[in-house]
Amino acid sequence: MDKLINFSNRIDESLIVRFDPAVNRALDYAVAYGFVVQQPTGNFKLTDNGKSFAERIKIEGNLMATEIKDLTELSKKLTETRIKELVEIWEDKYAQDK
Repeated sequence: MDKLINFSNRIDESLIVRFDPAVNRALDYAVAYGFVVQQPTGNFKLTDNGKSFAERIKIEGNLMATEIKDLTELSKKLTETRIKELVEIWEDKYAQDK
């Protein structure tokens, strides 16, 4: 997570991108439970139900505290534009079919 935070702060542009199938599975479950919806652009958006669930996790205090802290920091800095830049960096370095 530190490397992603550094990337979002423009401290370090050398980021390793990995595609973890667990993320897709988690998104499938989140959609199935109504926590997120996929928008026509392909992006995912938290629903009111998802926001409520996230608030309940925060209220617990010690549940996912590190993840909440890191993701809260990232949410302010890792914009769609910055994510597109990350994808472009990855494509330039590693994509076979450009």
